[in-house]
Amino acid sequence: MREDFIMHSNDLLQLRSRMSPEQIGILVISLCLSSIGEDPLEMEPVVGVAYDIFRDRIQREHEAYDKKAERNRINGRRHIGHKDQGESAATAAASAATNAAQGGMDRSDRTTQQEPGEPIVTQQKPGVIGGYISDPNRGLPIPNPNPIPDPVSQKEICASGKPDAPSDVPAKGQAVKNSACCLADSSACGSSSAAKKKANAEAEAEALFEKLWMQYPIKRGKGKVSSAKKRTLLKVGEEQMLRALQRYIDEHEAKERHGGFVPAWKNGDTFFNTDYVDYLDENYVAAPRDPPRPASTCSGFLNYEQSNTDWDYVSEQIMRQQEEEALRDMDVVLGA
Repeated sequence: MREDFIMHSNDLLQLRSRMSPEQIGILVISLCLSSIGEDPLEMEPVVGVAYDIFRDRIQREHEAYDKKAERNRINGRRHIGHKDQGESAATAAASAATNAAQGGMDRSDRTTQQEPGEPIVTQQKPGVIGGYISDPNRGLPIPNPNPIPDPVSQKEICASGKPDAPSDVPAKGQAVKNSACCLADSSACGSSSAAKKKANAEAEAEALFEKLWMQYPIKRGKGKVSSAKKRTLLKVGEEQMLRALQRYIDEHEAKERHGGFVPAWKNGDTFFNTDYVDYLDENYVAAPRDPPRPASTCSGFLNYEQSNTDWDYVSEQIMRQQEEEALRDMDVVLGA
């Protein structure tokens, strides 16, 4: 067995509930002695049963740990071996490619001319450098009648944003226009520009709608105005939408001033979704306005002119006349 072992706190709690501290001490000391290869102490049967259980469990744990450690060592050696093989293969491939390139260059760029009795002279073939041919025999560049431009991909030409620049466009007969590039690879040019235009349009439409909404009297139903409708308002134009909104507000306030029937304000979504069309320049017709009613000077009925009659005098005369008639009637009755 190994010289170390693990005893969990839960094990000690279980032992304390079944054995005395002296018995637990004898058990632990016996397990320590067994781990270093010595005989355990003399113990009671109950302690001996616990000793056998713990010793077997510790032995199984040690065996499992040793197996796991061995597997890890094997896997580590395999990993190191694969890594070394990969590096060796990559190094060998790079060396072979370098040697092949150097050998091909020596065979293609140099020719050997040897005359009897003369030393070997090597002559390098002219090479193309940009738009010139280098001649090592003369030491001066010669203009190349058919220059071969460096290969430039269409994506590189599109990404540069300058298709007419000398570094991006090949020589005569091989020019690539930006439009053709975008047609060939729309993901590099057209899609990004279209996305930017759409995002800008959405932002402008949202900004215009917020400006109109702040000036509308009844701010209800804002969420019912869709993005498509906001883009439609942007197409109508800010100036005309502001005029349409002001016409609606003026018309409503004029009805209130003249005392006629005044309908309730429309909700914001109702106006901006449909009803704003009636107040645009090409559709708006001003409603006829009734003349204001003049204020009355006497009463709420009929506006007649003021009378100058003294009604108190008239009533007094009527009462006196009635008394005289009553007296005449009495004289007539008594005389009869």
